[in-house]
Amino acid sequence: MMKKFVALVAIVVAMTAGTVTQASVLDKIVMYIPNRIVDCMDMFSISLAFGPTARGEVWCTRPFAFGAGTGVLAKAAKAYNRQYGFGLESGWETSFGAVSAEQKELSHSVGSLKDYSYYSTGAPNTSERIYNFTNGERDYWSLGMTGGLAIAEVSGEFHPVEIFDFFSGFVFIDLKDDDYVLLDTKN
Repeated sequence: MMKKFVALVAIVVAMTAGTVTQASVLDKIVMYIPNRIVDCMDMFSISLAFGPTARGEVWCTRPFAFGAGTGVLAKAAKAYNRQYGFGLESGWETSFGAVSAEQKELSHSVGSLKDYSYYSTGAPNTSERIYNFTNGERDYWSLGMTGGLAIAEVSGEFHPVEIFDFFSGFVFIDLKDDDYVLLDTKN
C-alpha cells in the first residue's frame, strides 16, 4: 500500500513539474476533486430571463448560427468562464450561417456576471475581446439555443472546449488555467 502511495506521489510530481505555474503540487492534490467537479460544471451554461422578447436561435459555434430575436430582459445566468449572477440585457441579433448582425448589451450586473456592449456585422471573429478564451463573456465554440416569446426566454449552451479542460485535469493539466488553489494568488 505504501509503495503505491509513493509511486502515485512520484507520478503526480513528475506530471505537474512542467505545468505548475502558480499552484504547488500540494494545491493540485488537495483541490483535485473540487476542481474536477467545477470543471464538469463549466461544460454548460444556462439562463432564464423575463421581459418583452421574441427570439429563436440555434448555433453550432458562433459563426454557424441560425435565427433572430430582440428583447429587453432581466436575466439570471450561469454563464461561460464562471460567470454567475443577474443583469439587464437588451438588443437584437440575426444570423444565417456566417452572415450575421448583432447589437447587444448586458448592464447593471450583480455577481460575477460581466457587463458588456457588443456590436458586430459579418462572421464573428475569435480575436474579439468578448470571445477571449480565458476571461471573455462568450464562448466562440459553444453549441446552444435560445428561445423566448412574450415575457420569458430560456437559453442553454454546451462548451466543447471545457470538455478538454475537464479531461486534461485528470492528469493535472489545466488548459484554461482556471483551477482553484488553496491560497489564490492570482489578481
